[in-house]
Amino acid sequence: MLQGKNKRIKLLCIAFFAMLFLFNATGIFAQKISATISRNTILIGEQVTLQLKLEMQDPPAFQLLSWTPLADSANHITVVNTGKLDSASANGKFDFTQNIILTSFDTGSWKIKPLKVELKNRTSGKTIVLIGDSIILQVLPVDISGMSDYHDIKDIIEVQVRPPYEKYILIGLLALATLLVIFLIWKKFKNKKPVIVSPKSNKQPYDLALEQLEVLKKENPQTFTEIKSFYTSLADICKLYTSQVLPVQATHLTTDEMMVRLTAHLLDEKIRTNFFQLMRFADAIKFAKYFPPDAEKDQSIFTATQLIKHIDSLTQKPAL
Repeated sequence: MLQGKNKRIKLLCIAFFAMLFLFNATGIFAQKISATISRNTILIGEQVTLQLKLEMQDPPAFQLLSWTPLADSANHITVVNTGKLDSASANGKFDFTQNIILTSFDTGSWKIKPLKVELKNRTSGKTIVLIGDSIILQVLPVDISGMSDYHDIKDIIEVQVRPPYEKYILIGLLALATLLVIFLIWKKFKNKKPVIVSPKSNKQPYDLALEQLEVLKKENPQTFTEIKSFYTSLADICKLYTSQVLPVQATHLTTDEMMVRLTAHLLDEKIRTNFFQLMRFADAIKFAKYFPPDAEKDQSIFTATQLIKHIDSLTQKPAL
């Protein structure tokens, strides 16, 4: 009899602790944390949007103590812009969301660290830590071969050169070749546009650079050769102004070397990211990997103008 009574008491204790555990577990699992990204694969320098979200099923029972997204720069991932933490309530639940724009200048497969959230149970006073899932971002090198207006560089085709059969044919071919070279040289100098960057000028570097950008903005390049010349001139204007104002000899640096040297001087993250993308963009056009649409011209001019104005604001000396 006593044995049966003890057994019933033991079962009641087990049932009590089980219900207590389920009650606490329900409070924990009722809160849902998630992270989504607009794209898992990007080209180097492109931007994606990461959305962090916390769903609270029982808002009055919990207090949000901390919200810890990823750092500004971690594991080859750069944060371009961090949106504000928004909140909204509907159907008895409370949602917190935050959008973060990311980019990367390093090719590879990089892990975006998960969001960490701390909640406090108002009833028990216990702190609950929620950790979301990590996300993998694949960063590819600049490769626009899949685009319809892509023009790749063809391989060299070996041709069998046969010697001329008669002496007069050889003389005639040499004469035609000479005339053709003279014609091409004449055409080149006839169509040559004025040099944008003047070696000598009494104007300040800032005023001269903006004036050169205005001249470049009025151009309307149509052929691939004209577009290539346009973006080469645009890159040269930015490099020359940077070399004149900052202690960085950008005119003699590659794009990658310039990115490393300018990171410490360009304080505005957005302007720095847009300028680095412009330099990558100009390199892709220079090596005949991309034929850009007309709309890209004005945006490129705007990016270069913002860079020059930003550098000028950093180098201005305060008035005495």
